[in-house]
Amino acid sequence: MNTINNLMFEFNKHAYKNSEVYITVGIRNGIVYRNFTKSNKEEFVCNRAFGNVLFNYFRMIDESFLLFYDVLRTTSIITCQCTTEDFVKGILYILKRLFHCDYKEDMFLKAKEKSKSNFENAYTNEAFRAWYKALEITDSNKGFFLDEFVNDITSLDYETFINCANYMLIPRNMFVYVNGNIVDISDSDMELVRDAIPITDAAIAPLGRRFDPYLRQDSHIATLARENYNLSILYFDFLNIEVRNLTKYFILSVLSLALPFDNVEASVDDFDASLVFENKLLMSVKNQFKNPLSKETFILVQQKLLARYAHLLNVKPVIFGSEVVHLATSEILYLDFLSLLDTCSYEKFVELYSKSQIKITEAQIVFKKES
Repeated sequence: MNTINNLMFEFNKHAYKNSEVYITVGIRNGIVYRNFTKSNKEEFVCNRAFGNVLFNYFRMIDESFLLFYDVLRTTSIITCQCTTEDFVKGILYILKRLFHCDYKEDMFLKAKEKSKSNFENAYTNEAFRAWYKALEITDSNKGFFLDEFVNDITSLDYETFINCANYMLIPRNMFVYVNGNIVDISDSDMELVRDAIPITDAAIAPLGRRFDPYLRQDSHIATLARENYNLSILYFDFLNIEVRNLTKYFILSVLSLALPFDNVEASVDDFDASLVFENKLLMSVKNQFKNPLSKETFILVQQKLLARYAHLLNVKPVIFGSEVVHLATSEILYLDFLSLLDTCSYEKFVELYSKSQIKITEAQIVFKKES
């Protein structure tokens, strides 16, 4: 781990057949965060559409390198694919884009319109709409409301956009992961990297609330739609407030593969923890987690998780890098997670599960096709 002008870097040497290097930058600003506290303890409200508009702006002005953009719940992610020969140039390209972009109002308006039209088009899809509606439950402690998010898309103006960029795009609010066929960076190139990062002690931290877990109840939300679609949510309250995000994510990752569903999304941050998945038959599943998993199931899931991350690293490095920086913005270092996953015995898992004092709430979002 390296820190340059308060920007954290992690370098991972890994051999890819075509000398690829993947540079991934995670910004702690996604869809659900809105309220932040600044270094001087003053509160700052960030428009929730900022990340989407910012990335559409960048897409319009990109001139070189193969770049991928993604805005997740709590993290906005840029990935640059390059090679051993030009990965330092790739790092500099991203840093200069993030810290030294000369924004233009006319380009902002185009990016905003693109974000608005993209959301409107995607919102006609039931799975997309259900996932956004689910955020009101999965990210309730961060105060997410879908109506507010939709309003943010339309209300964002240029002045607010620039203000958000000034507060959110700072070194302490980012994490950089460089993975692939990398070589040691020369002193002269390191100086160029250092010069591209502004020197500032500014910091920003998301704010949330603590909803009383004993008032949280199971729910079933139904609405008419063009197609049938069912989404289930398991919300996890860790009553033991001493449990770290690393432990929470480890437990949820294990439980996610113990469920009889594909593509279970596990999410953990300082305020919320949840599993989200499509549930065609609307099976209730929370009761199967009243007690820790069996030893046989735990060992099987542990092996699957280790195989999954090895597969991502070797075959899907863009997704792998995204997961690493997404975890980092929630104070979870991938190497710490991998070590816990690899070395945790069943007895230790049972101990962690029991000490966490978990309360699970189940919710279902049901889209029923109009007859």
